[in-house]
Amino acid sequence: MAQWYREATAVVFLSDREGFGLPIAEAASFGRFVVVSQGNQAGLEAGGSAIITVDPDQPREAAEKVMGGLKEKQLAEISSNLPKWETAAMAYADAINELKS
Repeated sequence: MAQWYREATAVVFLSDREGFGLPIAEAASFGRFVVVSQGNQAGLEAGGSAIITVDPDQPREAAEKVMGGLKEKQLAEISSNLPKWETAAMAYADAINELKS
């Protein structure tokens, strides 16, 4: 898996059934930007400003974002804003604790 993340340009996570989506945090830990479904609050918390949201019912929109909708400069800016693994882990822990209360 680690090799796949290292070779990836982006990770697209359009699930509307998995809120936490560990691949979001994993991708961020490898410095990859992530495209997630709008409304994926846990993903937004874990990925911060490096997350790109799209309508999950519009997969073409996600493809456009990955395949050419973003310029190289934007990709570099996104990558520099990716959270560290520790930040993502804390966001997930906070979300879990909030669900418990």
